Amino acid sequence: MSTPRKAVVVGAGIGGLTAALALLERGIDVEVYEQSNELKEVGAGIQISSNGTRVLFALGLEAALAKVQVRPERRELRHWSTGETWNWFDLGDKNVERFGTPHLMFHRADLHDLLAGAVRARKRDAITLNKRCLAVASQAGHADATFVDGSTVRAPYVIGADGIHSTVRVCLFGPSKPIFTSCIAWRGLIPMQKLPPRLARMVGTNWLGPHGNVLHYPVRRGEIMNFVSTSERDDWQIESWSTVGTRQELRNDFRDWHPDVQVMIDQIETPYKWALMIREPMPTWSKGRVTLLGDACHPTLPFLGQGGVMAIEDGYVVAACLDKYFAEPDVACARYEEIRKERTAAVVRKASENKASAFAPSLADKDRIAEEVAREWQQVRRRERLEWLYNYDATAIAV
Repeated sequence: MSTPRKAVVVGAGIGGLTAALALLERGIDVEVYEQSNELKEVGAGIQISSNGTRVLFALGLEAALAKVQVRPERRELRHWSTGETWNWFDLGDKNVERFGTPHLMFHRADLHDLLAGAVRARKRDAITLNKRCLAVASQAGHADATFVDGSTVRAPYVIGADGIHSTVRVCLFGPSKPIFTSCIAWRGLIPMQKLPPRLARMVGTNWLGPHGNVLHYPVRRGEIMNFVSTSERDDWQIESWSTVGTRQELRNDFRDWHPDVQVMIDQIETPYKWALMIREPMPTWSKGRVTLLGDACHPTLPFLGQGGVMAIEDGYVVAACLDKYFAEPDVACARYEEIRKERTAAVVRKASENKASAFAPSLADKDRIAEEVAREWQQVRRRERLEWLYNYDATAIAV
C-alpha cells in the first residue's frame, strides 16, 4: 500500500499557513496544529517585498490581498532631529516594472486571516487550535507530533513552523543560545484619523538617528499607521512580542527626537516592547522526516524587513520539495535546505550588518547627515545592494 501524501504543520503563523496552502495546492493533505485557542496574529504591520508577493500571487492570493493592502509609491528618510526629508527609493509602478510584483504593506492580522481563509477554503478542517506541541519524533516510515493534551498525530512529514521559541527545534537540536544585541524594539498602531495630514500619508518613512531608528508605514487600506522603533538599551532582555510597555517609557527612549515622532508616540494606545536577539545560523534544519521553517530555524533582526518574507519563501519551497521527493524524505529535506540555507543565512547576516548603518554615530551631526545619506542610503546604491534580495523567485527555484 502506498503512503498517503500528507504533512503535519506545527504552528499556524504566516509561514506555517503559507506552507499549508502551498502543500494543498500540490495535492498534499495537510493538518495544521496551533497552540493558541484562537487564530490570530499580533497587532502589528508587515511589509511584503516583491520576492514575497511573487509567492503569494503564485498561490492565487492577488485579488484577496488587494482588499486589505497598501501599495505605497515610495519610501522616504527623515533626520531624527531636524526632520529633513529625502526620497529613499521608489515603489509603486516602478517597483513592479523592476521586479515584476509590487511591494505591499499589511496589518499582520489581515494577511494572516487571508492565508487562513485560503487554507480553509481548500480544506475546511485543516487547522486545529489549542494544540500545544510537546514533542516530535521521526520514525522509519513516519513522523509523530505529541501535544500537551496527550494526543499524538502521525504523518509522513512534520514541519515545525512554531516560531522563534520553537518546541520542534528544541526537540530536534536542543535549546538555542541567543545573544542580546543591546537593542530593544517597540511597536504600536495608530488610527490614521488621529494623525495630522503631514503624517497621514501613504508612504513608508524611516527616521535615522545615532542611537535609535523609527519606521512608520500605513496598513489596512491606509486606515492605520504602523509604528516600529528600535533603541540602544541594555536593561531589557525579554524576547516576547506580547510584553506591554508604557508610552512614557517609549517617549523617554526618543525624548530628543523631532516633534513629529512625539506626535506619533502620543497616539499609540498600547506600545509593546521586546529585546532583539541574534542566533548563529543552524548547520541543519532537519532530522529524518521532521524539518523547520521561518523563525524556527533562521530568526532575523528587523533591519532588512525580511523575517516574514523568508517564512513565506520557505513555505513555498518546502512544499515543492516534498511534492517532488515525497517518497524520499532524506532527499526532500536535503534539497529544501540546499535551496534555502544560503539564502536565509545571507538575509540574517545582512540584517545584522544593517544595524550598524541604522545607528551610525554620524547621524547625530546635522552637518554630516546629507553625506551619510548619500553614502549609505542613496536610492541607486540601495537598488544595487538589494537586487539579490528582491529578484529572488522562490516559485522558479523550487524545482
